[in-house]
Amino acid sequence: MTEVGTWGMQQGAPLILAEPLPAARELARSLAGLWKAAYAGLLAALVIFSLLLTSVAIPGLLGYPALAVHGGSMGDSLPRGSVAIARWVEPAEVQLGYVILAEADGQTQPRIHRVVSVDEENGQIVVQTKGDANQTADPGSYVLNGRVAVHTYTIPLLGYIINFLGTPTGWLLLIALPAAFISLITLRDLWFGDGNASPPAPRP
Repeated sequence: MTEVGTWGMQQGAPLILAEPLPAARELARSLAGLWKAAYAGLLAALVIFSLLLTSVAIPGLLGYPALAVHGGSMGDSLPRGSVAIARWVEPAEVQLGYVILAEADGQTQPRIHRVVSVDEENGQIVVQTKGDANQTADPGSYVLNGRVAVHTYTIPLLGYIINFLGTPTGWLLLIALPAAFISLITLRDLWFGDGNASPPAPRP
């Protein structure tokens, strides 16, 4: 008899049946706690991330364009870092006060501003726009050719995430997050196995 277990015999070979030492038990509990915290945190991050992307992907699949807002020219109406979801209308349907996505020659990015004047010239609809936070209207005017994207509703803060995912670090995170989740599941199975399984009975 020893202090760490008992001696037995199995097929002629000595067998030590030992209880885990207290330090080993504490280490196992700590590792299990860390695993549960990491697993829960990563799972929550993936769920939130998926819901945010779904909120943009579903309107896009239904034909509603989405635009991440980079500037602050629209003030509280469309704050910086938000995502504007729009719907398509015909040029003749555009009215004063609509917030539209307008593109002009020479612009690197489309501008989403409010319509402050609507005219018809040579059978075409011509509008002038202005940012709500700007003191003056935008220079020049826009001829509306084809369908026009009109702002419908706003998703706050999501634009920051979309802009971040457009960077190399963001793409790396997009790949690393699911990979880490799969790795944690694999480690859980290797370290802890099935907690409900019973240990095999010793052979006589």
